[in-house]
Amino acid sequence: MRLRRLISLTVLAAASLALFPSVSSAYIYWTNQGSGAIGRAYMDGAGANQSFISGASSPTGIAVDASYIYWTNEDNGTIGRANLDGSNVNQSFITGASNPSGIAVDASYMYWTNPPNGTIGRANLDGSNVNQSFITGAGEVTGIAVNPQYLYWGDLDARCVAPPDPGCSYSGQISWAPLTNPSSSSGFSTSNPVFGLTLDASFIYWASNLTANNLGRVLIDQGPGGSESFITGASTPEDVAVDALSVPFAETDSASSVSSTSAVLDGTAHPEGVASSYHFDYGLSAGYGSQTPASDASAGSDSAPHAEAQSITGLLPNTTYHFRLVVDSTDGTSYGADLTFTTLAVAPAVSTATAANVTASDATFQGTVNPEGLPTTYHFEYGNSTRYGSWVPQPDASAGSDYAAHAESQATSGLALGTTYHFRVVATNAAGSSYGADQTFTTPATYLTSAQYSSSGVTVQWEAAPGVCVLSVLFSSNSSLGADGLLGSRDVVVNVPNCLDTSLSDTADSWAPGTHYAQLQASDSAGDAIASNLLSFATDASGGAGGGSGGTEGVSTLGGCLVPSLYGARLGQVKTLLVDFTCTPGKVAWQYSTFPKGWVLSQRPNAGSSLATGSEVNLVVSRGPRAHKKPTRRRQHR
Repeated sequence: MRLRRLISLTVLAAASLALFPSVSSAYIYWTNQGSGAIGRAYMDGAGANQSFISGASSPTGIAVDASYIYWTNEDNGTIGRANLDGSNVNQSFITGASNPSGIAVDASYMYWTNPPNGTIGRANLDGSNVNQSFITGAGEVTGIAVNPQYLYWGDLDARCVAPPDPGCSYSGQISWAPLTNPSSSSGFSTSNPVFGLTLDASFIYWASNLTANNLGRVLIDQGPGGSESFITGASTPEDVAVDALSVPFAETDSASSVSSTSAVLDGTAHPEGVASSYHFDYGLSAGYGSQTPASDASAGSDSAPHAEAQSITGLLPNTTYHFRLVVDSTDGTSYGADLTFTTLAVAPAVSTATAANVTASDATFQGTVNPEGLPTTYHFEYGNSTRYGSWVPQPDASAGSDYAAHAESQATSGLALGTTYHFRVVATNAAGSSYGADQTFTTPATYLTSAQYSSSGVTVQWEAAPGVCVLSVLFSSNSSLGADGLLGSRDVVVNVPNCLDTSLSDTADSWAPGTHYAQLQASDSAGDAIASNLLSFATDASGGAGGGSGGTEGVSTLGGCLVPSLYGARLGQVKTLLVDFTCTPGKVAWQYSTFPKGWVLSQRPNAGSSLATGSEVNLVVSRGPRAHKKPTRRRQHR
């Protein structure tokens, strides 16, 4: 059952919003529901006229702007309007309302409550564009108030006429909705029915009178947590108003210049003639947590509105932030409405790292991917040039959807020996794709694949890239490398009979028990030395036996010039190799052959010969194929 309010207490002329101080400083207006009249008096109470405007039909709510008085006629469903001096009275300025109760005005519209059908109406201030259902589902809506950004209303929500009654339910609701999106309302419940409701720059105030005779107060837009007993001991309070003419207040405006990591917070500070300062609260929720500037800035002390703005940086992309303007003065603190903005989404942040675990045919690509808050996938592109052409994995792998840099890696196989590869990480989300910087790695030109010890010695196997000549196998019980990348101390050096071979069996007489290391010594077509990877092997306590004819043939303990096999080597490789074997390059004879120019065809002494340190090794080197001259045609003379 709807409770009928008997009287609406005085409402100062737009005092709750301090929009029109020049008007409200002159008169106070009120509704006399019982006599059907509007009263008026000077602000000091003098000159009271209880019938300033007559002929109303149970007038209930009242509001004033810079030009007019507006009131609700509850009994006949109309809204009246008159000039501030009481002239041009129109009791049916708006019709079709449903027992209208509360009324409020802002700079553009008037709003009223329709308690029986739970709606709030709205119309232009000139009475046009009437919408009786501007807001629906508002309950038994009573008091109403408006500020530049939100509309507020109270819900009586009483289920019986008066207590005590065990079947009664007494509660209330205070709600608000953005003026730009009235269907998106928020609010909170109260333990007592809400009758009158008003605002100042910082708080919502309401009156309750069924189960408690109190006035409540809560911070604007903060919901539960205020006090329903802000003032106690009232006698059936019906309405409430505040004189906020001199209290500075804050308006939060929409954020501007929003990018992926920064934004400008905007608002309007109203000092209202009082020295005021301001700052913006902001954060990931309405709890904020950050403010800018760190120390409040001046908002002036005049009566003009001041547009304030502060830039913030270091924000997360694709993230919603809450913010509000806060104005402080000696008269109190005003909190602007909570607004939000969402930073722009960006493509993932990526970085290509160096490759790892590079072998003759395998490698592991590495990089980092930051999804920047969106679901993100990634892969690594690779190939012989920056055109790439291959990628792993297939399909792309997930990199998550947070804001952390994730270390990602993918292994690949089937690579070629002695080849330089390009690679980069590529990541994609809804905002686009990002490409890491190009990185390179080179697979080894030679690669030891096995080194196995047995009673007959050690057998090693390897792979070599085209054009690479494997000259010898180095053995050492110490894995330390010299500046050239080769084993620094060498216990045994075994020549490779043919530099194109891919395996060698050592026939050394004995091996000391323990761990030993093997390494290939090779050179490329330019004569540059190449050192392979190391492989370790273990010998048993017996030390093993060499076996096989020739004993230590082809094996050097580095005591003199042990002639290496040079067949197939390039001339440019030979000098480096002979020096390593403490030999000296000797005479070079050139002859035509089907082999490429510079290819060693034969040598003297033969490979495996043991000579004094510094002995010369003579070579026969290919000139390449002999050029054939084209036959010349003899000119015939007549």
